Amino acid sequence: MENTSYEYLFSMENTSYEYQYELANKIMNALREAGYLAESIW
Repeated sequence: MENTSYEYLFSMENTSYEYQYELANKIMNALREAGYLAESIW
């Protein structure tokens, strides 16, 4: 679980375009899923 720390996510090793794009996609997918859940609840 050490590798999921803030320092790891934003360390210089992981600032490549591909990494940032993948991270953004994961965040957007999580937000979409949360949105679908919210719609189904309401």
